[in-house]
Amino acid sequence: MGQDTDPYTIFLSLLSPDRDVAENKFRDIRRRLARMLDFRGCACSYELADDAILDFVCHLQNRERPFEGDPIAYLNTVAYNLYLAHIQKQFLPLPDDISEWPHAGEDEAKGKEQLHKCLDRCLEKLNPENRDLILKYYRWDKQAKIEFRKDLAKALGISANALKIKVYHIRKALGACIEERLGLRPPPETE
Repeated sequence: MGQDTDPYTIFLSLLSPDRDVAENKFRDIRRRLARMLDFRGCACSYELADDAILDFVCHLQNRERPFEGDPIAYLNTVAYNLYLAHIQKQFLPLPDDISEWPHAGEDEAKGKEQLHKCLDRCLEKLNPENRDLILKYYRWDKQAKIEFRKDLAKALGISANALKIKVYHIRKALGACIEERLGLRPPPETE
């Protein structure tokens, strides 16, 4: 697509020229993908639906020709493949030394402290923009949270859904980092 545009905007324009109609279609597609994954027994259906949409949006950005047709078939396939990959990850073998894991019933404060240290280290690994965004996103409670997130999305020049997706991916990276530091996930392979 040679244009230098936000991929989310490209996806919405594919759905409809009217932004409100496109965002409604986006929510409907996301819900349909999550429902399809729910029927397959997926416990994290909305997260995988978001991943499928993000993959599709990135795919749109890299295409030479505009996408034609209904994206739901492509999105269903991507979501299903992500679900299969998710299932395979659940059956990773345990690490050899699990003695350092924080166990339930043992010193819970020590486990929480270890978790907080991991979170702090992982937050330091984020670029300052993403670290600031994730800390701001989770700062408030109840109605203040809702209003703040609307204002934050507006300040960033993106929709509330795009903000949720962006935060989801930052949170996912933080979770992977924490799991890696706690030994719950193998470190990423480097060449």
